[in-house]
Amino acid sequence: MKTLILYYSQAVGNTERIANMLQEKLNADMEKIDTLIPYTGTYQEISAQGHEEVNKGYKPKLKPINSNLDMYDRVVIATPTWWYTMAPAILTLLSSINLKGKEVVLVQTHVGWVGHCLEDMEKLCDGSNIISKKEPAFIFSAVACILNLHFILLIYSLFILSRIFFISSYTPFNS
Repeated sequence: MKTLILYYSQAVGNTERIANMLQEKLNADMEKIDTLIPYTGTYQEISAQGHEEVNKGYKPKLKPINSNLDMYDRVVIATPTWWYTMAPAILTLLSSINLKGKEVVLVQTHVGWVGHCLEDMEKLCDGSNIISKKEPAFIFSAVACILNLHFILLIYSLFILSRIFFISSYTPFNS
């Protein structure tokens, strides 16, 4: 099964680290999602801007993705949690691509309450086969689906790593 990982990462880069681990384990293609106008300013300024954008349902313009989604059977979409939901860049992405008929794995990174991020993402994946579900026992919600034994071991490893990493790097939203 040909797999593509699409991820957005901002601030401390946790989502990018998880995406890289998934890419290695799944032997997947990967592409970073970037906003056309990058976030700038201090962490506090970016956090405040992100909070406002989430509250308004803002969809920033994105740089075009180079991957042809028709070439993939499975798409992994990874986002940091911004104010209990997906980052605005992922909102834009999911609102603009067609995942109908594809297996979709939703990945959320966070350092606190899981919020409603995965549920919000799932609502935008109409017609796709969502094979990931939230696991509230995790410090962050990675992929809680059974693709194969290696993937289960990866999730367990990510859970252990997350406990170590996230305890030392708390932020209101992370990527």
